[in-house]
Amino acid sequence: MITPLLAQAVILLYGASAVVLISSPLISAALFIGVRSALQLAAFKGFTLFGVLPIFTLPFLIIAVMAVYTWANSPHKSNNNRIVFYYYIFIAISMVSYLVNISHSGKPIEVISKLLTPTFIYVVIYYGIRNLDDVEKALRYVVYSSVIPIGAGLYQAAIGAGYSFGTDSYVPGLRITGSIVDPNLYGIYLTFILCYCVALVQWGRSSKLMVLYLLLVMATIVLAKNRGTWIAIAGAVMVSVWLFRSRLNIRYWVMGGALVALLAAPVMLTRFQQLNEYDEYGQSQDTFSERLEHHSRLLDMSLGSPLIGFGFESSIISLGNSGLKILPHNDYVRAAVEFGYIAVFFYLVFFFSQMMFCVNNRRSDLWGVQFAGMIMQVYIFIISFSQNLFADILVYSIFFYFLAISHRSGELARPMMQGGAHVQLGSDRLGPAGRGNRLRSQPLRPMRR
Repeated sequence: MITPLLAQAVILLYGASAVVLISSPLISAALFIGVRSALQLAAFKGFTLFGVLPIFTLPFLIIAVMAVYTWANSPHKSNNNRIVFYYYIFIAISMVSYLVNISHSGKPIEVISKLLTPTFIYVVIYYGIRNLDDVEKALRYVVYSSVIPIGAGLYQAAIGAGYSFGTDSYVPGLRITGSIVDPNLYGIYLTFILCYCVALVQWGRSSKLMVLYLLLVMATIVLAKNRGTWIAIAGAVMVSVWLFRSRLNIRYWVMGGALVALLAAPVMLTRFQQLNEYDEYGQSQDTFSERLEHHSRLLDMSLGSPLIGFGFESSIISLGNSGLKILPHNDYVRAAVEFGYIAVFFYLVFFFSQMMFCVNNRRSDLWGVQFAGMIMQVYIFIISFSQNLFADILVYSIFFYFLAISHRSGELARPMMQGGAHVQLGSDRLGPAGRGNRLRSQPLRPMRR
């Protein structure tokens, strides 16, 4: 188990390592994700650093400094990508709402770190990627950082017990959580790691070991028993495969999907049958109707302040007649209540703009990265109807890390295709005498758009 002393020691060690690695932004950002995923319990339990600040305040400050340092030392200063600008508007409105409603919002440092950390991660990765080798490294580093959460989840599956946050013990029959603590977030985390593996495999930059790891992640997603994730993945893959059908062999994808469904059927059918069961408190496992009622109450509440909302975490209200106060399990409803409908508009514009970016880059030589990004984007769009993600530091940091890779990949691929010259960037067999390797290691000049 993670103790406050152990958590502090790891955070301080991370801080020292980040100072040493300040000129290696890709490693530093991936290290932040690795530390956060391994110490998620410390955040859940509210551990503090020296009894003063929340445990992840130091990593947040380090990432902020790293973002400024990486931007200042990057050869490509300009980022004309409007996609992230839409999200910055969403964040700006969120901060205004927080300030207006500060009397009943959360603690300032927690609110700021939750909303801004992913954007700092984006800056670190976007300006830290100089060439195509860096794209591959950035993808691999995050995959490597997932060893502890996935290993912990497989251990829990092997002993047939999940970690209980309330009892600090492994309880037989509970869903596995890895080191992420929450079973639903664990399924989302695993899906994101799966997308990183898919990007490497489809790009042709994977080893046999990476393919095996991808299969291991898929197996862990099944064992995590997250119904929402299964539905969202299926929808995201179908949409993405259709949009990228000119680059894929759809027959293989259909056969592969059918095989995965067949192998996973025993676990999935059992999990869906539990919708008709009741838990130890006599409550139905099917909470859909209660959630709809919960959302309806929140939407009525949102009309009281439609422009700037009621402030961060104001959507935490009682679920039905249970008296249990929870978030709405719907990011769109949550954003409407907490930040207002203008914020929701820019949030949706951000989502659909990124989807269009992936589709528009499906004919580039780095289409595999955009394909994986499309899966991730559609998955988030779907799962956000039943989960709360945008204020989760770990989930959105991994997402914005990939977003930066997607945008830099789009920029790096286009110059190589100009003038009618077509260069296969995703292969080691690029022209005579290793010409492709020299191209991959060249730093790029800023794009003119």
